[in-house]
Amino acid sequence: MTLIKIININFHKIPLLAGSIALLLVNTGCKNKTPETRKVYVDSAVRLVPPAPVSNAPKIQYNILKNEFNIASQHLKGNVATVTTSDYAFTKVNGDLVKKLLERHAEHYNEKGLLTERFKYGPDSDLQEKWTYVYDENDKLQERDCYNARGKIKFRYTTLYDIKGNEVETTCYDSMGLNISKMMTSYDAAGQIIATHIKLNGLSNNFITYSYRDNGHTFESLLFANTGMPEKKYITKFNDKGLQYITFGCKPDGTIDQIDSIQYDTKGNAIEYDDVNLDGTIYKKTICYYDDHNNLIESLKYRPDGKIDPTSSYTFSNEYDNAGNMIKTMKSVMTKDVPQPIGITESEITYR
Repeated sequence: MTLIKIININFHKIPLLAGSIALLLVNTGCKNKTPETRKVYVDSAVRLVPPAPVSNAPKIQYNILKNEFNIASQHLKGNVATVTTSDYAFTKVNGDLVKKLLERHAEHYNEKGLLTERFKYGPDSDLQEKWTYVYDENDKLQERDCYNARGKIKFRYTTLYDIKGNEVETTCYDSMGLNISKMMTSYDAAGQIIATHIKLNGLSNNFITYSYRDNGHTFESLLFANTGMPEKKYITKFNDKGLQYITFGCKPDGTIDQIDSIQYDTKGNAIEYDDVNLDGTIYKKTICYYDDHNNLIESLKYRPDGKIDPTSSYTFSNEYDNAGNMIKTMKSVMTKDVPQPIGITESEITYR
């Protein structure tokens, strides 16, 4: 079970959601409760570091929406022109491990480092999708279009900004030009998001309000059901640098029903994820280790009895090019304390 993980949802695969939103996914399983996946919107740029005092700290501001498609957001180094990434699974053939292609992606960047095209290929190297990206004079993403293998448009996203450059509306259209989803965003005078409203096929689907306390060190989000009634509240704590270290999930009446915490190393890497009982005891734990490039090399999940869960514990063997970009990572599952390779991702990077 993934405890806490910050991700950018791949909207290439989820056409009914608009915008590039960062979600904090909290998959909990408190005793005597059915595990469920919950979500709260947070800054996709948040790094995880140890808690720090908040006295005399500056007000923290967040940019929850991240319509960023560039080499910086992909943590690429150097003047990158193209990146072709291939995902393989390992299968055994006559006792030998053989790579089997799952899918391949090719990304093209312009001289400014902005993503301009993205191609998706299937296991037979057949083109499945093509995405194009258009930016305005301020390098803000204006439009992104998805085409099928025959070159026919599948989806089109358009994004509008206010005079301050804040994203205020992102709309998704289907192949017939019909509006199938829209996300509208409101801000306060300081530029912090105070509400997001998502509509699917013209009907209200998701409404979330946001509030900030303690100079921004406490971030609250309130999720409303389609009926307009409050459904769930999340309270997330940040340190002086605006970095998250604990999240409380609450019922509409404010009663806490989940606690999730994170511990970190001095570089800001998350080294321990904990699901915490309401009495403060830990019942789920994940321990992580990193290489010198701050990329994951081992993830160990522990059961409530303190033993490692081998089916959900992995090791990663990473390789880098001269620019410091990852070009290969092999994923292995722990089998009787011996890593067993299950997949590998290889990247071919060209530079200008």
